[in-house]
Amino acid sequence: ASSAARFIVETEQYGFPIRYEEFPFEWVKERQYRIRRRFLAGPLDEYTALVELEPHGTGSRVKVRIEMTPRFAGFAPLAWGIARMSAAKMIAVAKEISVAVGAGQIIVFTNPAQGCDVVELEAAVNRLVREDVSRPLVRRLADYVAQASDADCVRIRPYELAELFGIPEERDELVRVFLHGVSAGLFELRWSLICPSCRTSTEDRLRLEDIGDEGHCRLCDISYGLELDQSVEATFTPHASVRKRVEQFFCVGGPARTPHVVAQAIIEKDSTADLAAPAQIGRYRLFVRGGATLPVVVEANGAADVTVDLGEKHEGVLAIAPKGTLHVKNSGDPRHVKLESTTYTDTALSAHHVSTIPDFRRLFSKELLKAGTPLRVARVALLFSDLVGSTALYSKVGDAAAFRLVDDHFDVLRKAIEAETGVIIKTMGDAIMASFPDAKSCARAGFAALKAFETFRAQQENGARVGLKLGMHAGPCYVVTANGSLDYFGQTVNVAARVQALAGSAEIVLAKHVFEELPAADLSRMRVTEHFSTTVKGVDEPIELVRLQLTGSIPPTY
Repeated sequence: ASSAARFIVETEQYGFPIRYEEFPFEWVKERQYRIRRRFLAGPLDEYTALVELEPHGTGSRVKVRIEMTPRFAGFAPLAWGIARMSAAKMIAVAKEISVAVGAGQIIVFTNPAQGCDVVELEAAVNRLVREDVSRPLVRRLADYVAQASDADCVRIRPYELAELFGIPEERDELVRVFLHGVSAGLFELRWSLICPSCRTSTEDRLRLEDIGDEGHCRLCDISYGLELDQSVEATFTPHASVRKRVEQFFCVGGPARTPHVVAQAIIEKDSTADLAAPAQIGRYRLFVRGGATLPVVVEANGAADVTVDLGEKHEGVLAIAPKGTLHVKNSGDPRHVKLESTTYTDTALSAHHVSTIPDFRRLFSKELLKAGTPLRVARVALLFSDLVGSTALYSKVGDAAAFRLVDDHFDVLRKAIEAETGVIIKTMGDAIMASFPDAKSCARAGFAALKAFETFRAQQENGARVGLKLGMHAGPCYVVTANGSLDYFGQTVNVAARVQALAGSAEIVLAKHVFEELPAADLSRMRVTEHFSTTVKGVDEPIELVRLQLTGSIPPTY
């Protein structure tokens, strides 16, 4: 028979061999949570555990309900006892959570099952503190490795850990500690493939070259194309010499694994599921496994009740009021439906982002994609530079002096780029190509580079003979392995290079929409000299651009 179950589980409990279907867990965020199992073998037919939360003073009242359907009448008394014991355990956990929250403590329930080798741990720490990284963060990570549960160490996410530590402003430095920790033997780096549906990982790769162009999610049972900035995440696990590795699932799909899902349910054939809309106004989507994806907006003037029939076609956006009810009707096979936010806070350190970190480039120069396998990046910002007057400089001051100036100017650009989480991909004569995870960082780096270069040229004997011009563009492209390093190709690269060619000395040319998103503070040292549109080879539509010049700059004397 058709079923929405995702797993078949075989185990033994209370001395009975059992076999059951594990359904996706169901919940409404901050209101209720339900686990349901349908047994294929053993003394039960069905099992359901339901936890409900009700506002109570400054906290919540917790209600726990356990339902068991015995397969044999004689098992009923034992089932009753097991149900009461299960409910008592869940209530005890709720009380433990209450105490921890009241004391402002991090909630940890499971002690490490695998011992930590303290000698190896301290040896790795001693190697790590010799690097140019934060010593307090090194110590904090070492304590975490020694004390955290196995479930927390299987796949450590640096950004998520920074939130747990209460130091979101230091998350980039924490990433640097993790990267250097790999070289020090404290951690191992892995590449987790992220499902676009549940946004969790069930597959890891040990090397970038092991990543193909497709992943598969065992939780959702779907295959998907891979993008380095959307579906490949850099994660870490303690080095095997420091702590014994545990390879297993600790939770197959609870709310903590999928924070973007605000409500999730299983709809049986010829039935209706009620999904509660969140109180927060915003954009969401209704995702039906094996079916349509419908856009949903929660807004003040939305309907209190909205009905969706999965057997019918729907167009447009479903508008629903905060805390309204979305009634989802199903006349076909059992379906798994989710109401999920499209703007949730992402704590993933994407493979593309980590590849733009200078420390990664220096420490993991051998981490390359498989030759001949380009991987898509949904969005990257690229900065191109050119040193104006450098050709004439060689003939006027000689090769040695000219080369020294050109080489030193790369250091100036590198500092400005790395300060904004960018990285130089390659140098081309007297020019550079750099990449950034977002356009704003790229633009800020460009402004800083122009300012720093103006100071640099004023201090150089032949600095008055040269100038710097920049161009940037953002969009999708592909990452490939070329000449022993990661490189980019595609239309975005071509446009960025051609936009740079439109700039003059002490200028940067960038897209109009990027300029409009920049805060005034970033533009304080720049002045707009032109808004214009132009066509670029290979692009059908004109591109709207803005030309900005560094205030107080002095034109070069070629």
